[in-house]
Amino acid sequence: AIGTASTLSFTLESPGGVYEQTFRANMNGIDVTKDNEWMVVGDTHQVVRVHVPNRTGVVVGPGDSGYVDGTDAGSIKFTTVNHIAIHPDGDWVAIADGGNHVIRRMEMATLEVSTIAGSRRRSATVDGVGIEAGFEMPYGLVWYVDANQSDVLLITDKTGHAVRKMTYPGLVVTLLCGNGGVSGFADGA
Repeated sequence: AIGTASTLSFTLESPGGVYEQTFRANMNGIDVTKDNEWMVVGDTHQVVRVHVPNRTGVVVGPGDSGYVDGTDAGSIKFTTVNHIAIHPDGDWVAIADGGNHVIRRMEMATLEVSTIAGSRRRSATVDGVGIEAGFEMPYGLVWYVDANQSDVLLITDKTGHAVRKMTYPGLVVTLLCGNGGVSGFADGA
């Protein structure tokens, strides 16, 4: 049977030391590796990698808003982590950084964060490769394998009123459905 809880508690490491952290209902995304060993939680301006068996984790980001890629977990900054999705191989995590209009990549082993799609300087629904693509506010993420056995990341572009897809490898971002920035409702093929 599956139980419910209003909080999740873990022992976390951060640049400020080791402490207990309780996540409440304001988590913006959660995903678990296929082997149930690692869990990743998005929490507004931070991402937390948790080793499930030991209930210990590491915080990436100091908790204030910003935009910094890099290898130092205490210096990396996000603006509104809307959702996270662990790549099927379990080696990295896609992060929808909605406030910066980008998709970021966090390596599971090193916690290095890099921008792989979108541009902080462009808030628009634009097809393209990698940082040449544009998002208005990437929100939800989910991985699937297409008919060609390629990994594809589906991305809801919330204020772009669209669902986008990004191939991996290749980082080609295209419109899957929606009007690319125009709200409304219409049935169609």
